Amino acid sequence: MNDIILHQVPEFHFDCGPQDAKLLRAPENYNRYFRVMGIKTKTGMGCSSLGSDLLLPDLPNDTPIGQGFGLTTTGAMHDTEQELLVYFRSNGNTAYWILDSSWIREIINLPCRDCFYIEFLHHAPGSEGLVFERGNPSVPKESHVHFLSVMDTQHQVEQKLWFGKKLDDYAREKIFVYGLPLSILLGVLLAGAYWLYLSYHSSLKSMLQRGIARQEFIPFYQPIVDINQGKIVGYEVLVRWKKGKEFIPPAAFVEHAEACGLIIPITESLLQQVLQQLPELESGTWVSINLVAKHLEEAHVSRVLQQHNWPEPDRLKFEITERLPIADIDAAKQEIAWLTERGYSFKIDDFGTGYGGFKYIQALGIDSIKIDKMFTDTIGTNDLKRGVLDAIIAFGMESELEMIVEGVETAEQVEYLKKRGIFLLQGYYFARPMPVEQLKTVKSGEAP
Repeated sequence: MNDIILHQVPEFHFDCGPQDAKLLRAPENYNRYFRVMGIKTKTGMGCSSLGSDLLLPDLPNDTPIGQGFGLTTTGAMHDTEQELLVYFRSNGNTAYWILDSSWIREIINLPCRDCFYIEFLHHAPGSEGLVFERGNPSVPKESHVHFLSVMDTQHQVEQKLWFGKKLDDYAREKIFVYGLPLSILLGVLLAGAYWLYLSYHSSLKSMLQRGIARQEFIPFYQPIVDINQGKIVGYEVLVRWKKGKEFIPPAAFVEHAEACGLIIPITESLLQQVLQQLPELESGTWVSINLVAKHLEEAHVSRVLQQHNWPEPDRLKFEITERLPIADIDAAKQEIAWLTERGYSFKIDDFGTGYGGFKYIQALGIDSIKIDKMFTDTIGTNDLKRGVLDAIIAFGMESELEMIVEGVETAEQVEYLKKRGIFLLQGYYFARPMPVEQLKTVKSGEAP
């Protein structure tokens, strides 16, 4: 692989002409380590060993591996495994080689469990400072430690890797056995980059699985207030992950839980706990639990409720989130109709921010919406989205929908919404989400 790349680089014309095509497609330039190779010219033209241009991720400027080469990965897609990509830049032109991950799996087969240390630092709003760790925490203190840092901009997670002499020796051994990489450093970085990717997903998923088994996911309740009556009428159930004495907010894990299918058992655990805690809530108030498309498409909700002999239909409500679209509308419609017949009701959560809110109202027969904080924040500003807020309110009034506004934080917002006939409000202006024990600090049935 090393010889092929070093042979190609000085021979490229970077014009996607006959010479470049020959270099990209010549049989002698192929082996088991490459999946595809190509070039991008400084004029924007591109070609590959497949013939056509390929869509590549933005290539970073801060991952050098020597002699003009860099290392990154192919773009993420549907939570599938990304592959390593070596690239070379010259005078604004770029050559790249996408490496087949199968041989990387073969070579880097976790030689040790105590020779590396990884930290995942979350920077997303609401989860700043959250750190997940894996490996041997003494490795960063070794005298000849190697360090690599990668920023996952999509999820706002900084991934730091330290590896010591034991892993370095292993990487060097494999380099000499296989004779593969561009250099000793490239071999070490391949190992590091692969471990970063694999460890981030496997460690977070395994932590979620352990959290489910240990019942670490608990419900917090945020009051929903009827300002016309001046009292609490219901609560939204918001998941929190209790790790030791800390509570991890959903922004740090919900998206990944949805992607790997663990949101289903997490929600089932929440529902079980809510059913146990309902008697502790003020009589006459209801609770609303978030669902994703899969809950409805696969009839998870009706199965759990049936196991409990259809409990509390007047007090249990469900919110359909719009983060991911409903793929099987017919199945979801059937599930909602079945539960509605049993007395349960549904809302569209974060209306106007995701997939098909207006479509869902019509197709699923839903008559209640929750207006997202994104629109509430525009009150009292010149933000163009304030016009969208007014349009949603007008639509809701005309369609005779129940409307609940989220993210209310100021008296100005309360007054603005009240003047427009919106009386069901939720937000920090009234109360933050809290565990059931703290609800007792809120006067019985009264708005905070």
